[in-house]
Amino acid sequence: MAEQAAKLEQRRKMLSAEVASTELSYVSQLLMVKQIFLGPVEKSLESASSDKPPLLSEEEKEMLFGNLEHVLKLANELCKMLQLCTRNWDTDSCVSEVFQKCFTKDMRDSYLKYVAHYNRALVFMEKLERSAKSRGTPTHPFI
Repeated sequence: MAEQAAKLEQRRKMLSAEVASTELSYVSQLLMVKQIFLGPVEKSLESASSDKPPLLSEEEKEMLFGNLEHVLKLANELCKMLQLCTRNWDTDSCVSEVFQKCFTKDMRDSYLKYVAHYNRALVFMEKLERSAKSRGTPTHPFI
């Protein structure tokens, strides 16, 4: 019986570590989007002039990226708490408690907005691609 309990506890620990690892991967991907795509767009908006238009307008940036930075901040907080939980794992550790602490109204509302915004962003990306093809270029300069 003790051996079965130890196996079950080891499985809980491995699954919890997988949840933390998956969240870390998600945060890394969001950070990459921010650095590789959003950063240059914001920089081009700041330095735009009549000679050098921005990569995207402010409205287009909002349409494409929505509340990405806020979602990144929330996901990073969740990731840190999950990593702390799994790093200090014992038989009383419980990943669900981390989720209960993190899933506030702000997080729920932010993710709902992010998810609802997703289809609109895809449609906008398709529009950028069609526009680039009509000019005979493989992609929009932003991409």
